[in-house]
Amino acid sequence: MSTHTPVVLIVDDEPLLLDSTARLLSRAGYRVLKASSLEAARAHRSEPIDVVLSDVHMPAADGYAVRAAFLPRCPVVLMSAQAEHEDILPKPFTATMLLSRLEAARSARRSVA
Repeated sequence: MSTHTPVVLIVDDEPLLLDSTARLLSRAGYRVLKASSLEAARAHRSEPIDVVLSDVHMPAADGYAVRAAFLPRCPVVLMSAQAEHEDILPKPFTATMLLSRLEAARSARRSVA
């Protein structure tokens, strides 16, 4: 029986956070795709993405536009240094917080499917 390696698409315009989050998730067993904008994220739409992690505040298109582009195809977790709502992952976050939020989003998706 083969096990599915979860695929996460990270969308963030801050290269340092994009790379450090990608390393963390890769070590946690995710296959990681990276994009620095909504346009770059759209290039990954043919990939079998399980969950998207997106910054809310980006210059050209914000995280809400990213969410609109990928829902209902896959869950989208939003993150922000100015977390306006409790459903937004606050930055900075711990590895435990991030992994818990991603797993919750994936689990909710599986229970609906």
